[in-house]
Amino acid sequence: MTTKADIVTSNEGSLWIFLSKTRRGRNWLTRNVADSENGVAIAEHRYGFDIALGALNDGLRLQDTATGRFASSP
Repeated sequence: MTTKADIVTSNEGSLWIFLSKTRRGRNWLTRNVADSENGVAIAEHRYGFDIALGALNDGLRLQDTATGRFASSP
């Protein structure tokens, strides 16, 4: 069984990129990240962790693009 990510994340140092991969991920980003557009959000590094934690707390599946690993639920 393959698990599909709702959102893939990329930590680019000073910025985090969040890309929705499912309708659920797109809806979550639209509702919860003010500057998201078309299922994509770019956030300053200081906000990235909070966005990722919020998505995990709401039950979304996050996957890191660099490692391919899925984030653990908090």
